[in-house]
Amino acid sequence: MTSALTRTSGRVTRRRDPTTAHLTSSTSSNHRPGVRDIYVAALRCCLVPALDSGIDKQQPSRTSGDNQRGAFPPSYGGGERSFADEARRAAEKLGLHVNVGEYGEASVNEGGTVRLAAGTLKSFRKLLAARVEIFRGAMKDPRTGTFARAGGRFLRERLVENFNPALLSDVKDLILCIGAYIDKELPKELSPEDHDKYLFLTAELFMAVIREAIQKAEPRSTVLSNPVLKEQDQLKVVLRSFLRIVPITGDSIMSSLSEWVRVVFELKKDEHYQCVAEVRKTCTEKSTFAELKAYLDAIVKDDCPGARVSDFQSRQAYEAWKQRETQLLQVLMQTFYQRFPNTIKNRASSTLDATAFLPADPRLYYRTLLEICVKHDLQSPARQDNAISLSKLSIAVLSECSLRWRLSKEFKDIAILDVLVTYYRLGLLIEDDLFPRFNQISKMSTGVNMWRVADRHYYISVLESLNAALHDKLRQFASMLGWKEKTPDGCNSTMQLIGLILATLRDDKAWQSEHPEWTEPGKLEELVREELLEAINARYRACSALVSGLSREIIRLTTSVKAVNSDITNYRLYFREPIFGMSVMLIAAETCLKYFILEMENMRFSLQGDFQIAEMLELYQVVKLLRDMCEESELPIVKNFDVESWFAPFISQWLTLTDQKWLEWVKSAVDVEKYEPYMPPVSMHSTSVMDIFTCFYGGLEFIEKLAWRESVKKDRLVKDFIKMMSKSLQEYAQMMWDEFEQIDNDNADKPLVFSSQSCIKINNLVAAHMKLNDILSKLVASNGGRRKIDMSAPRTEPEKEKSTISIKVIRAANLQACDWTTSDPYVVLSHAGSELHRTRVIDKNLNPAWNQTFQLYVPQSLRDNESFLDLLVYDKDIIGKDDLCGEASIFLRDSKFEDFLSHDVELNLKPQGKLFIRVMRKGEIDDVEFWVRKAEESVRFCLEDMVRVYAEQITRVARSTFSHVLSSGTTKSLWGIPLSLGSNSASVTPTLESVQAAIRPFLEYLDQNLGLFNETLDRHLNEYLIEFAPALAPPKKIVHEQIMKRTQTRAGKRGQEVKTMSRKEASKPSSTEKGGGGPVGSEAVEEELNRPSAVIKLLWYELLHLIEDTLSTFGADDKNKEERRNAAVALRNRSSSLPDGPVSAVVPPGVIKGNKVANNLAVGKLSPTEKRAVMWYDLIVEILKAVFTCEVDGVVCGYEVSELEEGRYQQVRKLLDGMVAELRRLEIEAK
Repeated sequence: MTSALTRTSGRVTRRRDPTTAHLTSSTSSNHRPGVRDIYVAALRCCLVPALDSGIDKQQPSRTSGDNQRGAFPPSYGGGERSFADEARRAAEKLGLHVNVGEYGEASVNEGGTVRLAAGTLKSFRKLLAARVEIFRGAMKDPRTGTFARAGGRFLRERLVENFNPALLSDVKDLILCIGAYIDKELPKELSPEDHDKYLFLTAELFMAVIREAIQKAEPRSTVLSNPVLKEQDQLKVVLRSFLRIVPITGDSIMSSLSEWVRVVFELKKDEHYQCVAEVRKTCTEKSTFAELKAYLDAIVKDDCPGARVSDFQSRQAYEAWKQRETQLLQVLMQTFYQRFPNTIKNRASSTLDATAFLPADPRLYYRTLLEICVKHDLQSPARQDNAISLSKLSIAVLSECSLRWRLSKEFKDIAILDVLVTYYRLGLLIEDDLFPRFNQISKMSTGVNMWRVADRHYYISVLESLNAALHDKLRQFASMLGWKEKTPDGCNSTMQLIGLILATLRDDKAWQSEHPEWTEPGKLEELVREELLEAINARYRACSALVSGLSREIIRLTTSVKAVNSDITNYRLYFREPIFGMSVMLIAAETCLKYFILEMENMRFSLQGDFQIAEMLELYQVVKLLRDMCEESELPIVKNFDVESWFAPFISQWLTLTDQKWLEWVKSAVDVEKYEPYMPPVSMHSTSVMDIFTCFYGGLEFIEKLAWRESVKKDRLVKDFIKMMSKSLQEYAQMMWDEFEQIDNDNADKPLVFSSQSCIKINNLVAAHMKLNDILSKLVASNGGRRKIDMSAPRTEPEKEKSTISIKVIRAANLQACDWTTSDPYVVLSHAGSELHRTRVIDKNLNPAWNQTFQLYVPQSLRDNESFLDLLVYDKDIIGKDDLCGEASIFLRDSKFEDFLSHDVELNLKPQGKLFIRVMRKGEIDDVEFWVRKAEESVRFCLEDMVRVYAEQITRVARSTFSHVLSSGTTKSLWGIPLSLGSNSASVTPTLESVQAAIRPFLEYLDQNLGLFNETLDRHLNEYLIEFAPALAPPKKIVHEQIMKRTQTRAGKRGQEVKTMSRKEASKPSSTEKGGGGPVGSEAVEEELNRPSAVIKLLWYELLHLIEDTLSTFGADDKNKEERRNAAVALRNRSSSLPDGPVSAVVPPGVIKGNKVANNLAVGKLSPTEKRAVMWYDLIVEILKAVFTCEVDGVVCGYEVSELEEGRYQQVRKLLDGMVAELRRLEIEAK
């Protein structure tokens, strides 16, 4: 059978079947042999049906069942027939009655009838006239043009000035009148489809006018709720007589059976009508009655073909059938005679051969006709659900044919089951479609001994086909795991239905008589288990064949384990419920795990050396996952396989090999890095740190799960793991630092806007710091906690004869000004009077930062008094010898350097200033604590240096900007941007606008970087910076107020993004975001994300530091200048380079007291340029404060003013206030 059905997502859809597209003759090569014969036989039964359900209530009408175009209905506009005749004629075609009787003053809604009041119809007339005038300008459009023409004609002919409203009070009559006029005025050249389309569109315009008229004339009327006025489907029903294409549906009781036969067989109308004419010559009411009478006579004589005594299994069965069939025929004949009393005058004298038109093989004819009807109805676009059922007309046709062809009810039911089983075997139907019908027929099989012999044999053959189909499905059940259209519930339901159908088949009486072995206990379960095992084995063999082409054994093994894991998981998910008491998942797991353990044992020795850690860890993870799942399912087979013991030798081998490959490993993670936030705004780091720590966590989990017999081996493994991790992090930190080192080496005063990539790199190290702490806390805790480095442990250095010492010259502070108010410093590393290295020169800076590293080699034979390294700070001069700014020395043999760790050293320079360096003696100690600290410092120091580069770059630009705009001249350019600086006279007081315009490029540059930091830097950096600089912590009293105000700001937007996410994810640790202190509540996350980055506050302090240092150099002579600088430095050095809290009101003695200057002479001796600079800096501080506050539309984007005005700001503000007040006093005195 060639089927025209396809199934997608559980629904039967239509597909064109070329075998039944057109029927011309039974010998045509385009059609199946005998199809026309079946069509003629069915048509003969349906022209004069014997059953009431098939009565022809109308002659064959012109419909669109055959997709034929151009079948126009009779014209309603022929001649000059009156409109009332046209409306009544249309109403009669619809079976309606035009009632022009009762009429009232108000519109009424009586059931399905709506009667309009006279006022409403008059309002409709006025509104229609207005609409017609409007649409006369759009006559080219078929819709509006037809409305204008039909409406105008309607007004002229029907809605005249003194028209009778009673004739059009019924809304349906009014719609029919309108439909007739629309049908007349529609363009004749329109196709049938366009004709019907514009008919409805134009009618909708009229309906809109009717509804408007009702609302205007009767605002409180309820008639608008009537479906005729508000539903388009009802409008289509009323206007159906004007349609040129009227579809036939199988559930339409108005369709004729003969017409339905044409639709089912997809025959053209002309050919169908020709065939009807031929068949009617021999098929009349008399011939139909003769057939029924001949059938009854044959039964009475016990000589009915196919229903003789020998055709039944017993005489009793035959007699029961004979009695039922006789009673049925008698009733039918009596009913038929009552329907056609004038046609059949002599029932006894009929000489027609009643068996002449009986098909040669009625059972085959009926089976084929049933298949055609089922196929047609399943393809019908009118079907809205997935139920497999026949339409009413198809049932009527089949019932009529089965009666006339003398077929039993049992055969009809079995034939339907046969068709469904055939479609099921082709994959066009599913178990949900098959089971209800089979269950219904199987219940009837209890009386199988009363069936005809042929029906019983037919039923057994259908059951054999069904049994084969079900077992085929069981043998292929594993393939359901790969069906995209199969959901877990769908697969589970399918398996349960298969079991239910098999159980029903086992209990079927007819089946038991042919297969008594099925009644044996456990027989069916055994058969089902064999089929399941065959399917599982076949799927495993297929998977093994797929992985056999992989090059390396560990990859093949990992892929195979993944497949086993995936299959067992899917078996558990897709087949949750047991079938016949057997768990599909357990059967599959036991089978697959046998193969899995065999492969693992075979590869225990063949994998030596042929693996990488990522591959081995991946294998371990999938094996562990499989083991955990099996333990959860209580599978006893895995208890004999020790996962940890199997992996122990491989992890030891890996740690030995990894010590040489860690550099390549880290580089590979960085090479694929895109530096994009991993999960903004909660996790702003990128993927490289995730990749590295995923392996670390895998190794950590591996170590924690391994079953060690001796603690010494475990300690050794932990130490080797931390060592590998420490070296990897050192290299990773250096890779993140490279960009910052380039920025620092450029040392440019021109603005450099930092990239988001640089911020992501800082975020990566912040994440690395958090995750490292988490790993170390777990490893060290399992190893007895933190302790001192075991200095007696074996030690190794790069060279035995000499020590390698790394010295990083970081920065200097409070250097002596050798060029009047500044210096151009550089550092020389000297030993015994010989220069070893020197740093680059930093122009015009008394607080320079070099961040340069040098290597020194100290021979072991060098005596202690010879082991001092001199560090000399010089001022670079273009002319003459460089001036010495300061000097210090360091003892290289200091015992604190013997731990091979980095040490930050603060050296006091003579005569003034400080020099900060980092010293590390290269070497290794074979101790766990040594590698723990090595790992910690590699991340911490690099992170501190990165933040320092940010601060130093921005302060360099600020220093250059302030110096540039305060220099002499009235018009300057900054970074190529022309600036108007106003008058150079010290007597001219600068304004806020002039200062802001002068430093505008710097403000824009600063704002751009602050925005970048606020949007991109991870807020976990705040915690890190606050740990080393408590002054950066927010005051508790303003935190909550600040969070509430910052909902629409740059930081607030980050908080808004996390609100929906934090409640779901931030409250629980992510599977990939391990470490970091455990789960974080949503409120804490929102509060932290709303707070600005602490780097911004750090920059605020650094800019205040810059202004304070600059002001401290102002004075009449070098002595006064030095006193001021020393006083400011003394105050600043009370804490570190960063303040640790609000600065008290203590003011450097001899400089400022309250708002007055203690040393009036010093202020009075300021140069004009310095006086002007004081006035400028007084405004610059406030402008910078506004930038760091960043208030937009009343919303604070940065820090609150109260928070910025703490600490160093108070100190600088008092200094400026005192100097400005004194300058103004002196200016007044001078006047």
